[in-house]
Amino acid sequence: MKLLLKTITLITVALLLSSCHSDERTYYQVKAKGYLYYKDTKEPVPNVEISVSPTFKSWGLGTQQITEHYLSDSTGYFCVRFIKRSEGETPLGHTIAFSKDNYYPEDSGYINFLPNEIKGKKGFIDLDTLWMTIPPFLRN
Repeated sequence: MKLLLKTITLITVALLLSSCHSDERTYYQVKAKGYLYYKDTKEPVPNVEISVSPTFKSWGLGTQQITEHYLSDSTGYFCVRFIKRSEGETPLGHTIAFSKDNYYPEDSGYINFLPNEIKGKKGFIDLDTLWMTIPPFLRN
């Protein structure tokens, strides 16, 4: 009987300890969407790689950098999600980066979002049309 009680106690403690920390990712209820076009031809840009990277307080201190990848469709449309929580930690912000071949958005290759721009929102954040161009230093 004592052995059974000890075994049940150990199993209970192990279950409690393992359930305290979850590696499951959760997402905000808001997404960012927009369109990508070539500046020179005014045509939509399909298959642009869109990377969404949250920044964590413990980044670089043993935690792994998380980057989720998305692609624009044939009309240049894209839609991305924001991580709300991962590995028991809430991001300090998110960076969205765009690239295809040597093309990058005209203004910059990325957009930053702080938690207050995402938290509590639902639906979509509409981004202005992004014009993809080749930076001058990459042109022939």
